[in-house]
Amino acid sequence: MPNILILGGGAAGLAAGLAAAQSAPRAQVVVLERNPRPGKKLLATGNGRCNLDNTGIAPERYLTADPAALLPLLDAVNAADPLGWFRALGLYTRTDEAGRIYPYSNQAADVLALLEHHLAQHHVQLRTGCTVRTLSQSRSGYAVQFETAEGSTETLRADAVICAMGGAAGPQFGTDGFGTRFAAQCGGRTEPLYPSLTALQCAKPNKTLAGIRAKAAASLLDGSRVLATETGEVQFTDYGLSGICIMQLSGLLAPGRSPKAPAVELDLFRHWTKQS
Repeated sequence: MPNILILGGGAAGLAAGLAAAQSAPRAQVVVLERNPRPGKKLLATGNGRCNLDNTGIAPERYLTADPAALLPLLDAVNAADPLGWFRALGLYTRTDEAGRIYPYSNQAADVLALLEHHLAQHHVQLRTGCTVRTLSQSRSGYAVQFETAEGSTETLRADAVICAMGGAAGPQFGTDGFGTRFAAQCGGRTEPLYPSLTALQCAKPNKTLAGIRAKAAASLLDGSRVLATETGEVQFTDYGLSGICIMQLSGLLAPGRSPKAPAVELDLFRHWTKQS
């Protein structure tokens, strides 16, 4: 009976654990999560609504230095049919006007509860408070050493290991860069990380606007030249700007392609002309 070990109990790790149990019903599947509870970042995604998918996914919508590598990745996602997989689990979804797909309840907690329910039904062991220390390989398989929630050291052996520890996008959720450092320690090739799809810090934020949300057209400028424009809800914060449209623009500020004089311009009355 094969043992399958999943390192990380976020959205990817939980889905991997369930998919492993579904495809190999006789396997012993164990998920190790560092946080006290699984799915911490999943609960926060989509402002707590859990943005599962998008109807407008296309290669031209991605900012990447390697377009050739993007196509097989998107093809693999299409072949896996994640929405079909969720439907088979019993999840109903809804699609908003921008093509974003959410659970019908608009509650990320329902997605997590659904995954936990099916993991239990498939007898997947979910262990929390476990910090992975080392991963070694031998002819007989893999050995993973980790620290338990009680502070003791334990080793599990497995025929297959899936690393789903995340990147560095949310230290407050546990994804603080440990996953990529661990991958490098295990001999994996990693690329430098940089913020993407993120809020923007402004040089002189107007803190009196913090907490206000408004529909707007947000344009990223390089001096007087408009590089891109996105529309949607803008959230004013004490450090700058947030919201989906702002996050879409942030991808253009990646190292190597960031404009020399970046600025964001907001049109809060985009349906009005100067004559109006």
